[in-house]
Amino acid sequence: MKFHYEQDGNRKGPVDRADIQKLIDDKVLNRDSKIWCPDFLDWKLIRETDFNTSELAPPPLPGSSINNTYIWFLAFAPIIGLILEYIISYASASNDLEAEKYIATHKYFAATIWTNIIFSWLDVKQLKKAGHDTSKFKSWLLLVPVYLYLRCDKTKINIAPFVIWIVLFILTLF
Repeated sequence: MKFHYEQDGNRKGPVDRADIQKLIDDKVLNRDSKIWCPDFLDWKLIRETDFNTSELAPPPLPGSSINNTYIWFLAFAPIIGLILEYIISYASASNDLEAEKYIATHKYFAATIWTNIIFSWLDVKQLKKAGHDTSKFKSWLLLVPVYLYLRCDKTKINIAPFVIWIVLFILTLF
């Protein structure tokens, strides 16, 4: 019997049963990877089949067991970034008037952007350590509110970090 499998959003195959097992053993596929064969009505997760997944890692830690420090820093990143903008403006200006000009023109807005990116990246690394597949998050790292919402949803934690980020972002616009 020939199988097809999904990898990075692409359909691969057909391959033999032994090839699927080798991909599992080599950790190319995991218990959440999708496979299909003519006996299936639709694509199935490997964990729903009779393939040997005993060699695979345990399931990811639940959201309540993950160290969520970085997601909370990320939730407050709009304010942290604004504080950094002020610090950099005053540190780089030769007088208060010049610093106020930098602040008014958002000369150092990149500090806020980098704050969000760094905390998102650190949080993704934390999720990986907890066993979560973060491949679907990577494309959303630059859209922080989307990342926060998806991260809260996937790890089944309260969406408070998402809400806090939105509120603080709106407040920093004024």
